[in-house]
Amino acid sequence: MPLFESTQCGELSSGPLVEKVEREWPLKPGETRSNRICQITQFLGPKSMAFRTTVVTGNPDGGSGSWRTVSVALDQNGDPVEGIADLIGPLVGVLLVLLAFAHFSANGRRTLGKKILSIRVVTVEGASPHLNKAFKRELLKFLPWLAFVGTDLIVAATGSHQGFDPSH
Repeated sequence: MPLFESTQCGELSSGPLVEKVEREWPLKPGETRSNRICQITQFLGPKSMAFRTTVVTGNPDGGSGSWRTVSVALDQNGDPVEGIADLIGPLVGVLLVLLAFAHFSANGRRTLGKKILSIRVVTVEGASPHLNKAFKRELLKFLPWLAFVGTDLIVAATGSHQGFDPSH
């Protein structure tokens, strides 16, 4: 979530990733490339590293250019992160948040917002939902957001397996 993170990037002129980009994504006439290594700090979360390469076509300063950027997550050694194993941390976090919301909605409890607005969640029969029903409710409530973020995470995690050739 960009609102809760800070990104600091610096130019990267050499290294194995730069060489791989040059080899797999050759520049066409009129294109320039910028390679950067970025440190991403999440609010109350871990720091991570990413390699970003940007290809600029034309003259963006004159308003007639375009650019494409590819980002690859890096591990602590500076190697590209490959595989879906990176999704386990975010998925566990989402599951814990859903359980926390369900806990506050189950058995007559309320979140702070519901308490302030005097809102109480009840079933059709008028009883307070048990944890199982409250969890299903929270899952359905956040499903559009989960689908959006989940798709983004899967694309980010599996995108590092592909080459840098934009025609694929």
